[in-house]
Amino acid sequence: MPIQRILQSWFINRELLYETDGGVVSRRLTAGVPQGSILGPTLWNIMYDSVLATALPDNAEAVAFADDLVLLVPGRTPAEASGLARRAVDAVNNWMVAHQLQIAPAKTEIVMVSNKKKDYKNIPVFVNGTRLTSSADIRYLGVRIHDRLSWRPHVEFIANKATKVAYALVRLMKNHSGPKCAKRRLLASVVDSVLRYAAPVWHDAVETRTCRGPLIRAQKTCALRVAFAFRTVAYKTAVAIAGIVPICRLVREDARCYQRLQTEDATANREQIRNAERQATLSMWQEEWDRDAADETASRYRVWTHRVLPDLVSWQTREHGEVNFHLCQVLSGHGFFRDYLHCMQFTSSPDCKQCPGVPETAEHAVFVCPRFDAVRHQWRNKIVPSDDLGATRHISSKQ
Repeated sequence: MPIQRILQSWFINRELLYETDGGVVSRRLTAGVPQGSILGPTLWNIMYDSVLATALPDNAEAVAFADDLVLLVPGRTPAEASGLARRAVDAVNNWMVAHQLQIAPAKTEIVMVSNKKKDYKNIPVFVNGTRLTSSADIRYLGVRIHDRLSWRPHVEFIANKATKVAYALVRLMKNHSGPKCAKRRLLASVVDSVLRYAAPVWHDAVETRTCRGPLIRAQKTCALRVAFAFRTVAYKTAVAIAGIVPICRLVREDARCYQRLQTEDATANREQIRNAERQATLSMWQEEWDRDAADETASRYRVWTHRVLPDLVSWQTREHGEVNFHLCQVLSGHGFFRDYLHCMQFTSSPDCKQCPGVPETAEHAVFVCPRFDAVRHQWRNKIVPSDDLGATRHISSKQ
């Protein structure tokens, strides 16, 4: 057929040029898929697909992605699983030899998944004469698979990776200078992308505190700089001011989107599903925000931020205004107010110098203190013709 002849001609008369100390050297190629080509992955899949049809021991299964091959071999005992794994590896190795390929023992990893407390590790499997023993966890396609099927090692791995990225990014985001808030959110999304990798696989992990902690700490590093906030600002307050959806909410959202795409028909629109689930995420985030502020144990700073930002959806979806270093102090209450400075032991008294006996909080400075009467009068006449503090809802409006 013409298409077969076209493909055959594509594989002949190939030459590799590479530089050496003696100059440019050429070598004729007679095998292999050309790297970087458009057809390369398809041709590789055509050739490699038959490895999945290799006869394996009972209940054993092969899964492949590109040139990464996984053998899933069950067993009632570690010894039985080891024996079946050895037979499965031999079957795949025979296929490799028949196709002029070979398994690389140095790149081969084994993990024995078991609920036994002992005698399940160090079960050997031989690959091309090389003795391999099981590891506590392996990394496959960027996901760490633990021998107890715990996602904690994977969460800690991606959290450490994301934290390194965050520390590199925060150098660009100083509190007193640097990009504006919108650009900072874009930079911070890189950290979220690292944390959310393969989230539908391990999303159940966010239900445990030990797994939520590393994710939250990694996201908070960037959220503080996006919001221009002091490092003492709480995580939930920082992400609210920054307009960044909490990472655990995003992980659950990714899982819901994936599950809907798997269960709904082929005509399902990815964008519509994502938009619908994002609205659900924002709704649940708002409920949590309201619930935390109403808690008797909530700090006065959390309650204050909720009063000035009661509607997170309006705040996050606004298309105007930028948070800066000074505005964040008002929104969070963590700033150059004597009440806060006293908590940090920088002043001997929390009282306002203009109003003896009255703590100088963000609320006092913005709405009460006579030092700012002129500015306050001008602001209220133009924007909020009411003395009610509830009028702070207008902070999300364009005015």
